[in-house]
Amino acid sequence: MIKNKIIIVPIIFLAILAGMWKVEHDGRRRERADRIRLQQNQAQLMVADSLKYLRLQITLEEFKKGMNERMDSILKAEYIKPARVERIIERHYYYRDTSYNEIRPLPVETIKGKVFPFSDIKDCFRVDGYMMVEELKPVLVITNREFKNNTTDIIYLDREKRFLFLKFGKLKAKLKSIPECGEERIKEVEIVKNRRNVLR
Repeated sequence: MIKNKIIIVPIIFLAILAGMWKVEHDGRRRERADRIRLQQNQAQLMVADSLKYLRLQITLEEFKKGMNERMDSILKAEYIKPARVERIIERHYYYRDTSYNEIRPLPVETIKGKVFPFSDIKDCFRVDGYMMVEELKPVLVITNREFKNNTTDIIYLDREKRFLFLKFGKLKAKLKSIPECGEERIKEVEIVKNRRNVLR
């Protein structure tokens, strides 16, 4: 009986020690992964102006804390829970054309030498220029054309099957694209690696 107790006590002590070591080791691995992620984010942000593509990795808690009003309203409007968001891609498209184009229509009787500047701004489009009269002919000059459209892509997990208000089935990644101007069409192509999965 005493021999059994003598054997059990060191085994329990070793089990507790192994458990403590495992918890400490896992904590250090998580902390190291977090440190590497934050270093990569910092490096990306430091050279953000020179990059055409910026990729950051954040935790769900950081996403919830840093979510702005626009993103919050988009998620609410699309009925997407923040916990289901896998990835967000924001595309900022900016186009500017400063080529000099003249349009010379039919003659019009008017005062010579006057210049009429104009600027037309509508949503994502902007056109600037001026109109003047040369030898009784109007001349329209476009000096600036701009088009700017920012698009936000949200990749999230959702269940495809639905019965009344309940969703069930496998979680699948879905993409929602929200442009500021106009519409976008999304084509999703699923590549099947195994022919048995084709009919599912």
